[in-house]
Amino acid sequence: MIDVERLLPAGDRIEAFDETRGTRRIAVRHADGSLIAALFLTRSGSLPPRDWIAAQLGASPEDGAAALLAGRSATPAPDAGPIVCVCFDVGMNMILKAVADGRLTSPAEVGAAISAGTNCGSCRPAIARLIEQSRHMVVEAAE
Repeated sequence: MIDVERLLPAGDRIEAFDETRGTRRIAVRHADGSLIAALFLTRSGSLPPRDWIAAQLGASPEDGAAALLAGRSATPAPDAGPIVCVCFDVGMNMILKAVADGRLTSPAEVGAAISAGTNCGSCRPAIARLIEQSRHMVVEAAE
């Protein structure tokens, strides 16, 4: 059996335990309200998004304790779509939104605007296809 008490630092502790679902969620906050530790246990293997939890460390959560225990913000982020640029975690919907007005016409311009394609470059062909797809959607909408 794991001694959870020894794993977590000292601080203001909030906890949610759901025996039926097999989950236990613990958040530890500093006196100023910032998150200093989080532990999420589950029987099912379904956990909150890792990136969201990591982004909460050191921050004073705007959504409060309920969001920490829920493992997600009360105000959901826009759907980024399937990830196209792994280096910068940029999704297809983000790229399509960036090129929607027709001003960004190349992968380099998209990279300058939202960083996609500016590191390893392996996503540049996919970005070029999305730019072309966006052009066709604009033409079809105008007809």
